[in-house]
Amino acid sequence: MHLGLWLIMGINRFVIFLLTNCVAFASTAQSTYVDSLESLLTTPIPDTVKVWALNELSREYIYGAPEKSLSMATESQKLAHEMGYSRGEAYAYRVMATLNATHDQYLQRFCGGQ
Repeated sequence: MHLGLWLIMGINRFVIFLLTNCVAFASTAQSTYVDSLESLLTTPIPDTVKVWALNELSREYIYGAPEKSLSMATESQKLAHEMGYSRGEAYAYRVMATLNATHDQYLQRFCGGQ
């Protein structure tokens, strides 16, 4: 009985160790990705690549920085529209829709639907 309990405790600790390390690795990877995209935007790049980078960044910022996400999605949508790049424009609208849905859910849950 004690051996079984010790085994379960050991497995639980191992699982917790794995989860915490995976989360730490994932957050580092995400921040590296975001840093790379932000760095890319400071270089001279074709407009389609700029639209793609803005869309990717806006998607990355949806939950952590929604205002920044909306700003980037709006910039991407305008640039894509001016270029006639419908796929980039559609992706920007998709991010905006996600932001809108997320914001509505937040208001309903925490602010009583204001």
